Amino acid sequence: MTATTDVLLDAFRRDTRAWLEANCPAEMRQPVRNEADVCWGGKRFSFQSDAQRQWMQRMGERGWTVPTWPRDYGGGGLTHAQAAVLREEMAALKATFAKPGVLSAALAYYRHTFNPALQVAELADLQAKLLNDPIQVPGLIFHGARDGCIGVETLDGMEAVFPKGLKKVVVPDAGHFVHQEKPELVNEQLVAFLES
Repeated sequence: MTATTDVLLDAFRRDTRAWLEANCPAEMRQPVRNEADVCWGGKRFSFQSDAQRQWMQRMGERGWTVPTWPRDYGGGGLTHAQAAVLREEMAALKATFAKPGVLSAALAYYRHTFNPALQVAELADLQAKLLNDPIQVPGLIFHGARDGCIGVETLDGMEAVFPKGLKKVVVPDAGHFVHQEKPELVNEQLVAFLES
């Protein structure tokens, strides 16, 4: 490979990693346990979950269900080297969530945060205070515009809780894991905020 090819492939890897992080449902990030976990698609395929249906749709829209097929035939039009990167990045994503406790912890955070029935009753007063009391220091928040989990509209009105000021940084080409997808931008903005 040439230096130019390496640079392009590295850029493809970064973009692929960011897209997978932003678009792959947490339930689909675990290893295949049995044949029911494998989605072959088709008009009469019986999906095992909404997450499986959503993941198949997203991959299909991108052409990544048949990544090396030409785009004209519904494929992704990827080179063999790009398809290898896609396989590696998908394996890495699944490997992280295959570690004991990672998937349940990732899901539990959101389930407990947004479902009062799952919250610890003894902590209700503290949680209400943390969610409602003004934060008396300047704040900085990053949000990926392509976050598939939490919409950018959640930032609307947030400055009301930060009387000393809130800087919002919405990153147009990032998903849920902005710090991983755009580390240079995050570090640059963070240093500038801390120095201000």
